[in-house]
Amino acid sequence: MHTDVVLEALHVFAVFWFISGLAGRAVAQAQARRATDLRDLDAAMRISSVFEVRMVRPGSLLLLLAGLLTAHLKGWPILGPLQGRPPYWIFALFVLFLTGMMLVPTVFIPRGRHYRSALDAARGEGTITPQLAAAMADRTVALAHAWEWIAVALITILMVAKPF
Repeated sequence: MHTDVVLEALHVFAVFWFISGLAGRAVAQAQARRATDLRDLDAAMRISSVFEVRMVRPGSLLLLLAGLLTAHLKGWPILGPLQGRPPYWIFALFVLFLTGMMLVPTVFIPRGRHYRSALDAARGEGTITPQLAAAMADRTVALAHAWEWIAVALITILMVAKPF
């Protein structure tokens, strides 16, 4: 079996792993947002964290590495338009993927600190505080998660259609 085929299979596996993690995290977070008891909210967010740490993070890195290596082995230029060589859709999905990764330092880490601070304070009081409820309803985080799904959909379309 050729190395490029093995890497492509690994890339597809990473896609399933990553998207399953995104879905599991989303379901757990939705359950946490509906919680009326701090213990239920905390439990759902702990489950969300398991999906994040065990599936989303490693899946995204494996996805990126396997995708880049597969493209390289197939002779596809990753920076297509900057290199003046088609296909260009690989560059487009690479940029889309990077926009999702940029959400980590710009949105998820800073907003996560605020959430953890509000959660610690709520644990001290033993109830869902207004600060924790506000952190759970953070519109910026919700929009960032929505962008992750939009980017996944666009990347999927580009990979299937290979339009340019």
